[in-house]
Amino acid sequence: MRKMYCSLVSLLLLLQLTACTGLGITISQGTPVATATGSQAQGTGEEQQIAQRLFKQINQDRAANTLPPLAWEPRLQRSARQHDLVMAKGCGLMHQCPNELDLGRRISKQGVQWRTAGENIGEGGPVFSNADTWNMVSMIHQGMMAEKPPDDGHRRNLLSKDFHRIGISIYIDAQHTLWLTEDFAD
Repeated sequence: MRKMYCSLVSLLLLLQLTACTGLGITISQGTPVATATGSQAQGTGEEQQIAQRLFKQINQDRAANTLPPLAWEPRLQRSARQHDLVMAKGCGLMHQCPNELDLGRRISKQGVQWRTAGENIGEGGPVFSNADTWNMVSMIHQGMMAEKPPDDGHRRNLLSKDFHRIGISIYIDAQHTLWLTEDFAD
């Protein structure tokens, strides 16, 4: 029964992932942009720890594909965190929510100099513990890495030779939904 549940969850996760290379998507009308304050802007210790664990996993996957590691970029992480909060506030799983800057302007506002940028986003849950959180993040990541052309935008972002920096944010909202944003830049 657990195996069937995990298979079903994996299938649903694949439907809840969105990758974007280049610059954003235009959406009209809707949800106001959330602003992060205090610890919400940084994330909880658990969220930060899981993000760092995912960062290590991404670099292991890049090494297995003979690619250099990505560098952690705190300004990309801040951009990713802000986007997680906007999605969780009601926009849902989108690269550009109403009243939100597109990816390029969002990361530039954080002080990131870039020529090429990309973004992966995912959603899952509910999660109630550290183990649940890592399992969900791991399943989302595995789903991204298992993509096949032509629908392999997440995988292409993760294994891109053009990207050298990454910022990852994980946010768990009050309903225990996990939001994941990975912002990439050259």
